[in-house]
Amino acid sequence: MKNLFIGLLSLLNLRSIAQVSPETFVEESSFIIFDNVQSKYIGTYKDGKCYNGYFKTDYSEYEIVLVDYYEMGVLKYQYSKKFDLKSFESEDKRILDTKSICKDGKIFNGIEYAFINKGLACKIWKDGKLENFTVHIFAMHYYNRFIFERQDSTIRITNKLEEGDEIKYIYTNNTMASEHTSLDGSICLSAYQNVDVLHLPKSSLVFYIKSGNEMMCKSMKMISGAENERQRFNVNIQVYESLKMPKSGNSESAFLFLADYFSKPKALDEIFYSDEEVTDDSSSEAYLIAVMKTDSIGKIINGICWVNATIPFYEEYFNGELLKKEYIDIQNFQNISNTFFETIMAEKGK
Repeated sequence: MKNLFIGLLSLLNLRSIAQVSPETFVEESSFIIFDNVQSKYIGTYKDGKCYNGYFKTDYSEYEIVLVDYYEMGVLKYQYSKKFDLKSFESEDKRILDTKSICKDGKIFNGIEYAFINKGLACKIWKDGKLENFTVHIFAMHYYNRFIFERQDSTIRITNKLEEGDEIKYIYTNNTMASEHTSLDGSICLSAYQNVDVLHLPKSSLVFYIKSGNEMMCKSMKMISGAENERQRFNVNIQVYESLKMPKSGNSESAFLFLADYFSKPKALDEIFYSDEEVTDDSSSEAYLIAVMKTDSIGKIINGICWVNATIPFYEEYFNGELLKKEYIDIQNFQNISNTFFETIMAEKGK
């Protein structure tokens, strides 16, 4: 009698599960979780929301499966397969070998994925802080990988196809400086705030831009072969000249800014596939106030520089010597500085 009663209860339980609508009950056997192997994984909904168990999202375009695990409506874990191009192509994609811990509905420890046009961003979080992230780029017969790292005050960007070349953003005293460094360690391009004219970049074309109360010094290498070096590292050049990094703050907030930017669906389109010219978002009008060519010790060879004195003036240098001084306001100086800049760039291209 007891066995009959237990059997009837079992039948009733099976019948009740069978009668649960697909909207409140889901069952999956298309994946295997590495630390919890089951023949099938079950998830239940409550009030139309994930409540208990396992819920799969299939990103077929990327051949990636994410499985969220809930307990009483709280997202606890996310399971995935670690994205590595070589192993990803050869291994069983059903086996999910990575377990990320979630807190407050977000990845707290583990990998966060952002699915973007022509690419995939993989962000590594540890105890709620972003450690590093990688952006994979896919195109017809093309693959590249950008690696973003932060150490203390410096953010470093490298890519797989241009090994030895790097972009750096350095945040100190609430200001930002940037450098694009080539394989031999020389700085091809740079941008600094409030650079002392007595400590200019060596063997470079240096120009100062004034926007509001802000002064930015930018430079590019003028050494033989530097232009060829720039062309060789064309991918990093595009990134360096396209990113609109915060000009103040600290490296941690700037790193989060980068991660958010490369999580945007059209981030790669804006950098690599857009014909639009990159412009500064500043509402203040920008003025070119100095253009200088320096030698191997950072001394001015040729150049012009506007000085905001009681009566503004500019100075022109030739062969390392002061050639002339003329009084002029900043607006009228623009024609002179732009012409000088174009002349030096034309000479550089010869």
